[in-house]
Amino acid sequence: MYVEIVEAVPGDAGRDDPLVLTERCDMGSVSAGGEAFAPQMTYQDVINLAPTLKANGIKIALAIQAHKLGNSTKMNAIANVINAMGAANVYPWLVLSWCDGYFVNDTNYNTFATAANSLDTWWRITKGYAPTTFIVDEELRWARSRQFSGATATNKITLMQNWTNTTNYNNARTALANLVTNFKNKGWAVQGTTAAVALDDFYDGDEGIMKGWGTPITGISWSRISWQAYRTIFMAQCAPLTVMSNFFVYDYLNTAKNLPWSTKFPNTTLGVDIGLTEPGPVFPEGLDYLDVFLTQGVAKELSLDVEAANSAGQTNTSIGVYDLQGAACKVNSNGTSVTCSVSNITSLIAPRIGQSAPLPDTCTPTIHTAMHVLDAAL
Repeated sequence: MYVEIVEAVPGDAGRDDPLVLTERCDMGSVSAGGEAFAPQMTYQDVINLAPTLKANGIKIALAIQAHKLGNSTKMNAIANVINAMGAANVYPWLVLSWCDGYFVNDTNYNTFATAANSLDTWWRITKGYAPTTFIVDEELRWARSRQFSGATATNKITLMQNWTNTTNYNNARTALANLVTNFKNKGWAVQGTTAAVALDDFYDGDEGIMKGWGTPITGISWSRISWQAYRTIFMAQCAPLTVMSNFFVYDYLNTAKNLPWSTKFPNTTLGVDIGLTEPGPVFPEGLDYLDVFLTQGVAKELSLDVEAANSAGQTNTSIGVYDLQGAACKVNSNGTSVTCSVSNITSLIAPRIGQSAPLPDTCTPTIHTAMHVLDAAL
């Protein structure tokens, strides 16, 4: 199992300096307080948790923002985390600057490839670390994701039609395929990751959704593809009438297996990222991301998602948890501070293979239907 870390300290957060974003280059004008972020655990918190993580066989996926690669102070801080964990237990997860769109897609693939090669050089040559698993996170450009999440169903279709650029999409696929092959030749395993609902794109045999998002997944020789089954991202489509349970994780894993997987993605391992997007942006919904479901709390809900993945046949080595703060830390009731403890981590790792599948919920089929309708329009 690996847990993900969205970088570190106030003033140097991965979602980036400062805590209240004022960038205009990619997001337009952002008023003060309009894009505030939840308190972040620090790199020192991660270092303090490292012995427990290693003792329980948990690795970390460490987000490294591209603009930090040229800053020795920031990279030394990242190296301290890697050294505390042991490089073999760290997966570098490269993301871009906000101005470049943060996630890789068909608008910024050349920028990503350049940064990836720089990170590879720093990792293997400058620091002398052996290659591990390099994570390529394909998602909508950040500014577009904000537009998309706030759009009506009809406007979502219009946005994706406007964003679709088949030439850019195919060029991005070629560039990423070459990058993955090159990295594998250097000894890396390379994991692609994207939203689990992209699996619904295969329903009608085309890649309309992935083209609209600019996220080519097929035709690339990934070592593993991990599908992001994050409940909080999609539960708003059903709330408050119904609750999305961990059945969402179980169901989308089976959707992947039924492609069939080995035909669509030969020689590629199936993985899943579960998560409640905590910590994450505190948008107008405030503490929704922090409180999440019922009264069980984030750490408990994450463990239930791990159970669902296990019941679908996934071993813990193929499960990512977004993120370490959600698994190990507690945000106070007004969302202003973080306290981290090792006590919540062990509940994630107990193997549960062979247990009964979670009961179906009423929300997950609604998500499938919505994605099929979207796909049919693209």
